Amino acid sequence: PLHQALLVDNRETIFEDLLELLCQYNVDLNMRSGCKIVTPLSEALCSGDLFCAAALVRAGADVNINCEPPSLWPDPCSNNLMMAKTWSTSLVYLLVAAGFDLTHYSLPSSQVGEMKVETELDEWLKYMKCNPQQLTDLCRQKIRSQMGNRALQIIPTLQIPQSLKQFLLYRDIVTEKYTRPR
Repeated sequence: PLHQALLVDNRETIFEDLLELLCQYNVDLNMRSGCKIVTPLSEALCSGDLFCAAALVRAGADVNINCEPPSLWPDPCSNNLMMAKTWSTSLVYLLVAAGFDLTHYSLPSSQVGEMKVETELDEWLKYMKCNPQQLTDLCRQKIRSQMGNRALQIIPTLQIPQSLKQFLLYRDIVTEKYTRPR
């Protein structure tokens, strides 16, 4: 059902509501589609649907699960981070904050004789790869991992300040115009 929700028209207005409803019924946010063998997050990233990708991450989709097509077929999106990097810098920040494992991420290397041009994002990724995440981000990841895909239902009911609720829901990381205010 989640893969079907990605195909609905007017996703920006109803996708988060559909996602919340599906999470109430314990939908598997990482369920691979039958023939494509991709997760909903990978599908959203591959198609450039940043709004849905951000909503899936905030709902608790595993940012480390990549497309795994059969070995006879080329990998359409080998890495969620690389796909996010193609579309949006702030979506990369969201994936890293949500726990993307940078240990296997390799920065683009230049050919011999080429001038190496690193973007600010590449510099930040290099820094994040070589340094531990902030304690606040690690705590957020641990708290959310305990909630599973029920985070969207549990966090708003917690007796904590609104700013902490927004932090736990990754709403402190703005993903351009793709974030619907709550």
